[in-house]
Parts: sequence; structure tokens; C-alpha cells
Amino acid sequence: MNEHKKVLLAGDEEINLVFCESCQIAELTIGGVSVRLTEKSLHQVHTALHEGLMKLSVLKATAVSDEFDYDSLNLH
Repeated sequence: MNEHKKVLLAGDEEINLVFCESCQIAELTIGGVSVRLTEKSLHQVHTALHEGLMKLSVLKATAVSDEFDYDSLNLH
């Protein structure tokens, strides 16, 4: 039986990211929900969150202008 060797990478009690060196799996926990991710999937989540936050920032920054072309943001 393989003993789990988990390392806290980031976070606190409510939101955290733990990596199991034995399994090579990251576990993202938000409240009562945990998601197990491969390293590749973890990078994909990072990319999606980063892109979403960037678009949200632009959306909020341009919300004061009625003339802004929201379609140019390519939001789905």
C-alpha cells in the first residue's frame, strides 16, 4: 500500500491546494468541494481562471462606457 505524502501548496482552511507526491495528484478544495487534478489539468484550470479574471477586469473597467464593443472581448 502506497503511503500518501501530501504537501500544502497554497491556501487556508476554506480554500487550499494540496499535492500528493506519492500519487502525483493535486487536490483543490473550496469549502466542501474537492477536485483531484493531474498537473496538466491544474495548469488548464489556472489558464481558464486567469483568462476569466482578465476578461472580468476589462468588462468592469469598460462598464462605464455605453460605446464599448463588448463583442470584441469574445466572451462566451
